[in-house]
Amino acid sequence: MLRQFLTFIENQNLFSIKDRMLLAHSGGKDSVALADLLLKAGFDFGIAHCNFGLRGADSDGDQEFVKDFCKKNNLEFHTIKFKTKSFAKENGISTQMAAREMRYKWFSEILEEEKYDFLLTAHHLDDRIETLLLNITKGTGPKGLQSIPIKTEKIRRPMMFIGVEEILNYLKTNHLEWREDISNTSTDYQRNKIRHHILPELKEINPGLHETQLVNLKRFESLNEIIEEKLQEFKNEITETAGIFNIPFENWKNKAGFKLILEEFLKPYGFNFHQIEEIFGFKQSGKVINTEFFQLTKSGDQLFLSKKKELNLSEELIIPNPGKYFFENLEIEISLIETAENPDFKNPDIAYFDAEKLIFPLKIRKWQQGDKMFPFGMKGTKLVSDILIDKKVNILEKQNTKVLISDTQIAWVLGLKTSDIFKLKMPYNKIFKIIINFI
Repeated sequence: MLRQFLTFIENQNLFSIKDRMLLAHSGGKDSVALADLLLKAGFDFGIAHCNFGLRGADSDGDQEFVKDFCKKNNLEFHTIKFKTKSFAKENGISTQMAAREMRYKWFSEILEEEKYDFLLTAHHLDDRIETLLLNITKGTGPKGLQSIPIKTEKIRRPMMFIGVEEILNYLKTNHLEWREDISNTSTDYQRNKIRHHILPELKEINPGLHETQLVNLKRFESLNEIIEEKLQEFKNEITETAGIFNIPFENWKNKAGFKLILEEFLKPYGFNFHQIEEIFGFKQSGKVINTEFFQLTKSGDQLFLSKKKELNLSEELIIPNPGKYFFENLEIEISLIETAENPDFKNPDIAYFDAEKLIFPLKIRKWQQGDKMFPFGMKGTKLVSDILIDKKVNILEKQNTKVLISDTQIAWVLGLKTSDIFKLKMPYNKIFKIIINFI
């Protein structure tokens, strides 16, 4: 097996004899086999063991077993005892999830502090097939079809070429001892049901299951490469303004596989495939789909992704004097300038007001239905809602549009329209210059 082990490491470009590794060692058969192979191959490695305190004396026995192994073989030994059940309860997660979260955080800390190059885990081919079946059963995307990756940036899994039966044969042939975790025999866990009931049945149907699934996993990896390439192409067409992503829905909606591409892009924001399908069914503009922190808004043929905000009409910013202020995603800078500066009327994010007419304190708030103003160049009033329609402001931008108020008059629909009441008159005298920046 040593030759197969070294060939797999070389073919997969996992690590070299010059690298320094940290092996996550549970005391179980897989970890024992991997540690023995690393020793025989002459690799430089230390060992990290987690005591989760879930099996009383047995957990402590595992820790002592690994400690003795390290002492016998002159290996660096790192260990920690977690309060797993307390952590799970405090964070509202399962014991298994708590154990996983705590151990990988600790492993990362050791890697950085002790200058190890890679973390090694003893996951093998059966683990990978179990995870694939579990992912398919629960529902998964392209990444889930790849199951447990052979390598990531800092993690390497050099036992992925072999199954559990071969590992047991190796241990027996080399007279190696290991610790048994009795929880691995329980069918209370979903993974164990697959391990003890489903996999044996599948191996009866297909005695060459390992070889078949290895080929399937390679196919899935190639499929994911195609999807990743398309996803990057899609991301390159997305534009972002003031924290709002404009998704090129209209350009992509008829392209093959776009639902899957869109799901992969939106998944990190909490959206699922059912919601993606719902978007394709929207006929009416203004439809919104929410996750806990984000929202998707359909506006005509456009699709927008933004952080979800609670609309609070009483929320406002009071500006007592010129200066720099912050409100939601805006930076507002107000300064008094002399006539020497030539006003830049072309920039929509800069506005100029007659200093004699603008009355402090000013106020900034979100626009409201019924708001009116005297638009620049007009004698009468106009509804702000009509101004937004004229400017072809999409529904999401409407939700975030704000107005600047002086006394009782709207002086500026920010970035869109100033009021005729506060316009400059020649010759320019003292002027208030207001700049807005989206942050």
